[in-house]
Amino acid sequence: MAKNITVIGENGDILYSTYPKRAAGLIKKGRARRISDTAVRLCAPPAASAENAGGIINKEDDAMNIYELFDNQLSKMQEQLRDDQSENAAKVRTEILKTLDSLKKREQADRVIDVVKEQLDALNASLKNDDAPENAAAREVTRQKILNVLEMLPHMEAKS
Repeated sequence: MAKNITVIGENGDILYSTYPKRAAGLIKKGRARRISDTAVRLCAPPAASAENAGGIINKEDDAMNIYELFDNQLSKMQEQLRDDQSENAAKVRTEILKTLDSLKKREQADRVIDVVKEQLDALNASLKNDDAPENAAAREVTRQKILNVLEMLPHMEAKS
């Protein structure tokens, strides 16, 4: 079976070739008219006043249906946007809270480090003023306390 039927458009332009059964189907459905044994011409689509399952289509009803369809689609899009925005807002809120928590932890760590620096400065000042043996024992105790605080610092960040 060969494509031996030429399909001609409404304007008279040759569009394509098709099978005889396809051409017969186009003619049967009213989409084309036979011009010759080897050619069919496409017709304009049926008018908008054709009957459908609900009855005759009226242009006013058609316009109202289009308006309702557009309104429904617009409402769905607005709801989807609201949902997307609320999800995005929740994500942003979560990120902000995480950042604030990390800033608080960082601030606490900075405070501990400042206290340790002050103690070290005080210790260095006392070393310069006096080298008495009793001060050496006090310095050692202070150093041990500072080391304990510095060791606890990572544990404090993990708990917070």
